[in-house]
Amino acid sequence: MVLRGYTLYITTSRRFVRVLDLSGGHEQGSSSFKETTRPFPMLSCYESCDSSIAVTTSGEVLLVESDPWNRTWFRVYKKNPDLKNPDSSCHTVLEVDSLGGEALLLDLGFTVPANDTLGIEPDSIYFTRHYRPSQWRGRDLDICVYNLASKSLKRFSDLDSPSPMAMETKTHLLEVLQTEILGRLPLKTISRFKSVCKKWKSTIESTYFRRLFFISEPKLLLFMYGRDELIVFHGHKTWDDLPKSPVSLIPHSFRRYYIGDCDYRDSSGGLVLITDGSDKASCYVGSPVTQQWVKIPPPPSSDPKGDSTVFGLVTRLDEDGVVLSFKVIRIASYQATNDYLSSDLGVLLYSSETGVWTSKVIHSPHQIGDMSNINLNGTFYFGCLSVPGILLAHDFYSESDQFRVVQLPDYPDHNKDYKRTLTTSGGFVMYARTLAKKEETVLKIWRLMNNDDYSWQLLWEVGFPITGNYAPMAMHPFDVATVYLWSQRDHHLVSCNLLKGNYTILGDAANDGHQDCFIDKSVCKQSVDELWRSSSDLDEDLNFQVCIWLFQFVIPRWMESVPRPPQAEMIDTTSLLSYAAATHGRMMKDIEEEEYFWNEDDGKSCIGYEGKGDARVLKDMEFDGMVPSLGSNK
Repeated sequence: MVLRGYTLYITTSRRFVRVLDLSGGHEQGSSSFKETTRPFPMLSCYESCDSSIAVTTSGEVLLVESDPWNRTWFRVYKKNPDLKNPDSSCHTVLEVDSLGGEALLLDLGFTVPANDTLGIEPDSIYFTRHYRPSQWRGRDLDICVYNLASKSLKRFSDLDSPSPMAMETKTHLLEVLQTEILGRLPLKTISRFKSVCKKWKSTIESTYFRRLFFISEPKLLLFMYGRDELIVFHGHKTWDDLPKSPVSLIPHSFRRYYIGDCDYRDSSGGLVLITDGSDKASCYVGSPVTQQWVKIPPPPSSDPKGDSTVFGLVTRLDEDGVVLSFKVIRIASYQATNDYLSSDLGVLLYSSETGVWTSKVIHSPHQIGDMSNINLNGTFYFGCLSVPGILLAHDFYSESDQFRVVQLPDYPDHNKDYKRTLTTSGGFVMYARTLAKKEETVLKIWRLMNNDDYSWQLLWEVGFPITGNYAPMAMHPFDVATVYLWSQRDHHLVSCNLLKGNYTILGDAANDGHQDCFIDKSVCKQSVDELWRSSSDLDEDLNFQVCIWLFQFVIPRWMESVPRPPQAEMIDTTSLLSYAAATHGRMMKDIEEEEYFWNEDDGKSCIGYEGKGDARVLKDMEFDGMVPSLGSNK
């Protein structure tokens, strides 16, 4: 077996590998560990050889074989990704002659980055040969190195030698063990250890350590509808002093007073976008966890009327999910074209890489239905007003000035009993659909492939023995085998494991003591009933409804600093809160000094003021009055 962070890899007697998450904090009624995937076989054609498993820095499982007596040769295998039915196959692995530039510490069962300075060679296996009693050898430490590329074996330098190389190598091996221990600590504790010394700071900020931490990192996420907090999953071991609800990290003053100071607008990659209710030109991007905020400068002279509205936030992530850059999106105009068949969306973009605003007009072959959307990897996905069964997608990091049309995978199936939602999981856009049958609920999941034609891949079609009216809420953002359903009949949340085909009913922590899932049942009931209202009286095309209003907020996976644009002003949360309070105070004082009244404007209620000057009317603040037909889901 191999323990890597909080993940335990076990080989069974039949050479199947089980992967267990020991972090705790799992669903109610489960044990203190969770099996993260189905057991999978690691079978080669040499079953009589001495074998063990190892885990790379990316979490890939390897099978390692050698001769059982002298260990003069090794073979390394990885899973065969093209095998359709590995459970019934005799050979399930492919032999490799490379470790991806890493070195394998066989006795510990994991790989580490190579280090030429210390003599830690890439694509090599480091192991000891003294521990087997059957060999009747002395107890002197005998470390050997087997190079996979050259198939050569040599003895490693004597660690007892007083030479500088031996001392540095011994130190390096101790640091490897130290890194493994640090990787099992909560993130806030790790961040404090960066101040111990330069060496620890360098280790903690390394890509190797970050990947090690991500393997063991429990997740923390929040599902929202508009500004209502519906469901919270709290991974308490990652951030050891977080409140139970991550939404409380976003101060209430950021989430809009009735006539407000600061407004929570959007989130991406763990960063949050907030706007200033009293000054449409101002907004901020930051991390509620690290408490760092970037003050975004006002839009440029290309927005002379100041009519643009802060709309959204997109981020560019590296392969480990760490934010490299962000862009703030302001909508400047929306215009229907070609007799209302198509449309143009004018936007202003602020880039953290350049620190400047740019403008572009994005052309759509159809009208955008509303501003409800999901965003992933810099791309926004919108619904369509005039054509059912499609999405409009645009990558705001691209140079393109066109929306791309994405055909939904089950259109034109107009079954009014289907409940559909668009969500994200595992770095992909996911499309989930439920159908209530007499004795079960059938769940189908498609994944939008990251290719040029935006094709869909059917991942799951599973029936669960639960009856009633179940609506798909969302999927776990990192685990593509976990989907959450809400029972409109019984008003509870169900977590479905697509791999095992089982499910767990999740309750409210206030009632049943389950401390890792928090559900506002009254808000869930109201929101779900609103989203999946009865469509029996609608025409056929309007029956094809897809929910794209549920919003995921995920706490940052790493304590990386917020990307700082050139010449940008950085402030902390305390300063931002002080500013918000002062702004709200000024707004309330202005209201007290003027006569507050309601008036009717063409049958629509609006808020008005009558003071010393002319009467002035505030427009509907839902979309700042710019495009009344478009509504924000944020």
